[in-house]
Amino acid sequence: MQINPLLRPLGLALGLTLLWPPAGAFELKGYGEIVYSHHDYGPDQKSSPSGAPKDSRATIDLPRFVLEFEGDLDHRIYWKAEIEFEHGGTGAAMELEYEEFGEYEQEVEKGGEILLEQLLLGWRLGDNVRIQAGRLLLPIGLHALDHKPLDWFSLLRPEAESGLLPSSWHESGVGVYIDRQAWSAVLQLVNGLDSSGFDSKHWIRGGHQLRFEQVRADALALAARCDWRPGEGLTLGVSGYLGNSVGNRPKDDLGSASGTVSLLEAHAMLEHGPLLLRASGLEGRLSDAAAIRSRNSRLSTALGVPRTPVAEGARSLQLEAGWNLAQVLGRKGLLRPWLGWARYNSMAHTDAGLFPVPRFDRRLVSGGLHLSTASSWVLKAELSRRSFGAGSIRPETTFSLGLGFQGTFFRTE
Repeated sequence: MQINPLLRPLGLALGLTLLWPPAGAFELKGYGEIVYSHHDYGPDQKSSPSGAPKDSRATIDLPRFVLEFEGDLDHRIYWKAEIEFEHGGTGAAMELEYEEFGEYEQEVEKGGEILLEQLLLGWRLGDNVRIQAGRLLLPIGLHALDHKPLDWFSLLRPEAESGLLPSSWHESGVGVYIDRQAWSAVLQLVNGLDSSGFDSKHWIRGGHQLRFEQVRADALALAARCDWRPGEGLTLGVSGYLGNSVGNRPKDDLGSASGTVSLLEAHAMLEHGPLLLRASGLEGRLSDAAAIRSRNSRLSTALGVPRTPVAEGARSLQLEAGWNLAQVLGRKGLLRPWLGWARYNSMAHTDAGLFPVPRFDRRLVSGGLHLSTASSWVLKAELSRRSFGAGSIRPETTFSLGLGFQGTFFRTE
């Protein structure tokens, strides 16, 4: 019997669960989401100067189901693995490709993915310092390290971050982690991005190396984060990234260009009684953007990248506020209305050779309600309206309902 190669990571993790000697604590955790959405606009945002046409369509999705395995080898050494099933697993799906120069192509793509998002070995150096090596989550953004369904307000991961950066951004390398009572810090050295996947709509998000069996590490990157907790319920932090993106292209086709990606992000969170406030801002730059977009426009369609022009800079800002009425009423759980505002632009900075397209300057006003009786699940409702940098582009409204859950399924001491 042959085993689908995409299922092998799951088999490996389950094997570790069943066969690993019980030298120390072991946990099997997980989380998942189910989302229904109704849209008043069509999927084709590009072929018309007024944006997506009016429509009335509904979708149901299983964005992700994640299994997390954690175990101790001894009192200092531990391991962790995280497997994510996206959009129901694997299969074949047909879709129309609207983004690539307005071409209407039918492409066969995977209906979902199975990703080994984390696989690492860690060493505890005292009570406050750890070293991790393997496939790591990058600490860039407000929700980079808090990425479970109850950690954000919206149905899906916040658009201002996921619209520009890889979602659950993971790369391979080594990291140092320091955790103190009033502050924490992370410093990582990991493989860099691949600039052949950069595009107009999502800036560097498509540079995450997922297309090939092996990840290229000819170009490396540094990622860092520092969070300060000056008072109860208040967190202030910054994160950053610096790395070459040309050295990891499938072919050496850009000569001496480096395609350096630099990111600087700042965030704040205040949790005081029933009130929860969050804010974050991101500024990003890409060197040699003109050379990258010139070469990307001539890439083979077999590579499966958009081939649309990438800008030399992007920017995002998001603000959120929620109020837990259940706490005010003396009840357990969540009854939390919330409001959010975000603006993100994948063409915030352009050189003389690229026109800043207004439809990539996006504003999002959203609000919703969370309902839960426990910390292990949440029912969410959300209404959002996306507008653009030109009044002639039709706004887009989405209503969504979703269920998220998270918890520990199995634990040994």
